[in-house]
Amino acid sequence: MNGIRLVGDAASLVDPFSGEGVGNALVTGEIAAQHIVEGKTPSDYQEEVWKVLGPELINSYRMQKLSRRSWLLNWFVGKAERKPELQEMMTEMIASKEAQENLHSPWFMMKTLLF
Repeated sequence: MNGIRLVGDAASLVDPFSGEGVGNALVTGEIAAQHIVEGKTPSDYQEEVWKVLGPELINSYRMQKLSRRSWLLNWFVGKAERKPELQEMMTEMIASKEAQENLHSPWFMMKTLLF
């Protein structure tokens, strides 16, 4: 259907890790309104939504996949019980999309495993 732009939950933009969707709904609603006012195409809208939210959604999906490995999650939690700085990092990863990027850093993983 031409001219339709889906936002938020209707566009399946719920965060895969946290289950939160209000933030993405607000972001996509704003982008959709801007694109409609400017007369941009639905494909332009789709491209911008992916540019803005894509990296975050990919990271959240990876976090979701990692959390399904109970042995890995238990290992991290066990280490975090003994290391306050790791507790802080884990809290940040849940709360901050930028901090989730650390999970894919070899340096972060090595530092976590060895220290």
